Amino acid sequence: MSNLEIIKNKNFVMYWLGYLFSALGDAVFILSVSWLIVDMTGSGVIMGTFLLFAGVPRVMFMLIGGIAVDRFSSRKVMLWSDILRSIVLFTFAAASMTGSTSLLLIYALGAVFGTVDAFYWPAVTAIRQRIVHREQYTQSNSILTGTWQAAAIAGPLFGGIMINLLSFPISFMINALSFLISAATLFYIKLLPESQELLRENQTVIGEVREGARFVFGHPLLIVIIVTAVFGNMAMSTILVGLPFLAKDFSAGAQGLSQMQAGLGAGGIAASVLLSAFIVIKKPKPRAKMAVLFVQGCMIFLIGFTQNHWQAAFLVALIGAAGATLGVLEQSLSQTIIPHHMMGRVYSIILIAAQGMTPAAQAVNGLLIDAVGVHDIFFYGGVLGMLSGLIGFFIPAVVNYHVPAEKPVSA
Repeated sequence: MSNLEIIKNKNFVMYWLGYLFSALGDAVFILSVSWLIVDMTGSGVIMGTFLLFAGVPRVMFMLIGGIAVDRFSSRKVMLWSDILRSIVLFTFAAASMTGSTSLLLIYALGAVFGTVDAFYWPAVTAIRQRIVHREQYTQSNSILTGTWQAAAIAGPLFGGIMINLLSFPISFMINALSFLISAATLFYIKLLPESQELLRENQTVIGEVREGARFVFGHPLLIVIIVTAVFGNMAMSTILVGLPFLAKDFSAGAQGLSQMQAGLGAGGIAASVLLSAFIVIKKPKPRAKMAVLFVQGCMIFLIGFTQNHWQAAFLVALIGAAGATLGVLEQSLSQTIIPHHMMGRVYSIILIAAQGMTPAAQAVNGLLIDAVGVHDIFFYGGVLGMLSGLIGFFIPAVVNYHVPAEKPVSA
């Protein structure tokens, strides 16, 4: 099969377009509302409160979103998520146009947007198993990871241009249209047949949560993936927290900081292009994930020795490439291991567990910067990443992994 065979899959292309417009919509939304808050109040506290209102529901309701995906159609969950997010944006546009924007409205709409996001992302992950075949999991995930990285860079740029050249109301309306375009693509996707495992009796919500938890804790490899992802994210938090202080230490200013942060996205895009077009991995192995995690830890560790922001930017780009590769491998392994009828709730559990410690790790890194200095936190983060990858590489569940056989399907 050609490395470019996937782009001939019309269903995947339509899915990718919807994913692109949704990812761009998310990125533009955060930029637009953030700038609206700065324009209205200039308050960092209000900004932080808005991000809290938008972020906490996303974590709190992600498991419920995963259950909804398993219980109902992933396509329907995605469709309603896109429609509801567009309604949030049209409401922002109407409020901005009439001058009735208030902090209460901003907080409320931020919470609604975050809650809807908690349903969309488990759905967009679960439906992928019915769009491409198993041998294309890694390639499709690579393309989508690169798309997400590009949207994270391009979205704020587009949002800023729209606000500067047009206005807040028009910017919000265009942003709303991006979600409606995402919704429209869903009508042009023909899904692969479902696994026979989907034909099960109805369960209660608590029963479905228990079934998902039992699957996770009964699968040693999933536990290893989750635990190493937790420590890997904790190691990566040194980058997110430490780069601004590193830029100050190097007297590089805001421009130097932006160059280092851009390296993270550029490295991720480069790795995604390589994995989607040139190095297509049809059978991902968990040992590859552990090896990449070890290498990422090495790069984080080396940042502590850098002498200027260009050296740091180069290492950050390599870290971004490693991070994108880890994301692709983790998603591909999860899609291979987890049955489709449980994908929503099980993957939600993985996301919540893997990301749950990140805020605490960021807080600890902030304290460490004041206590020992910015360079030393990269040593600690690097060692944590290296140990996670090294130990994980030799765990029996990782060493003895075999690709499970394909499940029979029903028309």
